[in-house]
Amino acid sequence: MRRQDRMVTNIDEIKSILNSTRIIHLGMMDGDYPYVVPLHFGYEIVDDILYIYVHGYHEGKKFNLIKVNPHVFIEIDGNDEALVSGGDIPCKYSSVYSSVMGRGEATYLERVDEKVHGLQVLMKHQ
Repeated sequence: MRRQDRMVTNIDEIKSILNSTRIIHLGMMDGDYPYVVPLHFGYEIVDDILYIYVHGYHEGKKFNLIKVNPHVFIEIDGNDEALVSGGDIPCKYSSVYSSVMGRGEATYLERVDEKVHGLQVLMKHQ
């Protein structure tokens, strides 16, 4: 991140961003190119580790890509508040927003109790 002074590390601020939206962008690798899908999500933080839950079928492109390479990247943006005017200088235009980005490994939940818990977390957030 170029602007380290804007990096959010406070867990309460991160939760606020996560709570401000219901859609996550999940990035996977499809050969030489990234493949990104928007999904509904839920989350929980356990022992300072962020767990993201999404729902999906056990077939299809997303499932197949994760089977080949479980390394994923997530991006969540929220609080799209305002356009910042740059006047007559286009390069000075911007907007105020917040985002959470991170990388990790995707895991398919196998046990029924894990699936139930994941769906409960997802539905609570939605």
